[in-house]
Amino acid sequence: MDEIFAWIGTPGLIVIGVYFYYLITKKPSDKEDEDDLHNDNRIINSRVNFDMIMDQVDNFQPLADNKLPTGFTETSIQKQFYVHLKKTFKTVTREYGIEGVVGKKIDFDIASGKAGIELKMSKHLLRSKGYYSLKGQLTEYQTKKYNNNLVLIVFGSKDDKENTMMQEVNIFCKKNNIEFRYKIIREFKQDTV
Repeated sequence: MDEIFAWIGTPGLIVIGVYFYYLITKKPSDKEDEDDLHNDNRIINSRVNFDMIMDQVDNFQPLADNKLPTGFTETSIQKQFYVHLKKTFKTVTREYGIEGVVGKKIDFDIASGKAGIELKMSKHLLRSKGYYSLKGQLTEYQTKKYNNNLVLIVFGSKDDKENTMMQEVNIFCKKNNIEFRYKIIREFKQDTV
């Protein structure tokens, strides 16, 4: 035992101790669901195709959260969408890192690269800055990983859907073979007392 201690040294033992402490205290996140073993009806990666993914996209509609001032945030929708996807697909990864200079993360990677899905709120895309930022993101996701298996879902009001900037988003997606879906949500304002 003394030989092992001499070989590893105090710094090595500290690193090993910290590692084991991390393993013991680590809490599961939605990136690493512990319930994967309990649901064996989900589709495994080798059987997933793009049409199946698009069916799940088209069948999703978020529910308003009364605790939020407008009923929805991008994060609240992402959480609901994640649960929706995990009911069908074995492998769904949130905040999947795409290699590149700026290290962007796509909202969802489905079936280890079969498709990438990005969610946005329309209000963030109605200004030039948001639109051009989105174009850069989608271009990077497409060239680095997903090719023609990239989906953009925008959530917003019926009025926002008709906005000129939103029409530009739609045109950009069509030109670049990116699946685009606009989902109308009804935001509300809470009464202040």
